[in-house]
Amino acid sequence: MITILSLIFGENRNDALQSQKEQQKFFAIVPHFTLQPQTLENFYAFLKKTYTIKDNEHVNIVLISPDHFNASKNNIDMLCKNTENFCYQGNCISAKALPSTKTSGCLQKNTDEHGLGEQFRFIKKTFPKADVYPIVVKPRKFIEDTELISILSGYKFIGKTLVLASVDFSHYIDEDFAKLHDKKSFYTLNNGKTTSEYSALEVDCPSCLYIENTLAQQNNQYPKLFLRDSSSSIFKKNLGTGNTSRQFIYYTGQKQQENGFTVAFFGDLIFDRQVSIALSGEQKIKEYFKQFFQNEDTKLSLSTYPHRKLFGIDFVGVNLETPIVNDPKTCQKTGKQVAFCSSSIILPYLKNIGFSLMNVANNHSLDG
Repeated sequence: MITILSLIFGENRNDALQSQKEQQKFFAIVPHFTLQPQTLENFYAFLKKTYTIKDNEHVNIVLISPDHFNASKNNIDMLCKNTENFCYQGNCISAKALPSTKTSGCLQKNTDEHGLGEQFRFIKKTFPKADVYPIVVKPRKFIEDTELISILSGYKFIGKTLVLASVDFSHYIDEDFAKLHDKKSFYTLNNGKTTSEYSALEVDCPSCLYIENTLAQQNNQYPKLFLRDSSSSIFKKNLGTGNTSRQFIYYTGQKQQENGFTVAFFGDLIFDRQVSIALSGEQKIKEYFKQFFQNEDTKLSLSTYPHRKLFGIDFVGVNLETPIVNDPKTCQKTGKQVAFCSSSIILPYLKNIGFSLMNVANNHSLDG
């Protein structure tokens, strides 16, 4: 009797261990900006070694990409049926379908989404026996993400599963500010809980990071930086608004402590004399500022601001070298030889491009 029970419970224990092994999940964030592709190839090789995936071992790869060009009316697109040839610019992989969300759409056999497609060559070389589960999401809507997370959490993958978020980080921002944004992004990966925290990140797919990171946290895994680089660091010069940054991130069981509080300060700002002449009247001010906004709409939120240097930074300060007045002519009544004042109509525009803190404690504080 004891022998029989031992055999029964022993078999159950082995089944449980086998089931646990079958559900092994690993997580990483890979860029699709493929300038200097060898770096990305090296990262894939590192993931293979770190997660002990053997040569020619079958592995599932869940590949989450942003819908870069709003190509779909759906918030989420996935394959609706398996195919041996899911292709991007003639480069094809074996790809599989997942259960759909309530309103998700179907990816076609050929994809134009480079967030997916740029990964194919690296996947084929590093994991030739991989089955890829492609997912495309709207970068900032967060609609249906909870349902998708639930689907991916409950799906019975067989063998090892590598969940990849294909994400580029700071775009069109000079290197000093890109580093600041990237630091905050990494902090949010370690500590963020709400979608509002992710939506304030200067990355091309906050939703991808939210999905990836929530799944990783459910598996008690936390981000670790393998490498950060950028087009500026690769070319060894600051490319200004031509700069894009990348973070190569993998997940381990050890949480890191990161300080994510970000502050930026600027020098003197003045809206008087030649500046006020050049931008006299609200219409001229609006015409000037709209060049910095998507669709030239100065009322759009910062999340659609194309050159988001100040977007998402906790406090952005500037020394406002003048008092603010409703009537700039007030300045001329002070009796001072040099008096500066700024019209109050400039304030909403300064706020819209990201300034949140203004210092007026300076030698022109009482000019108005």
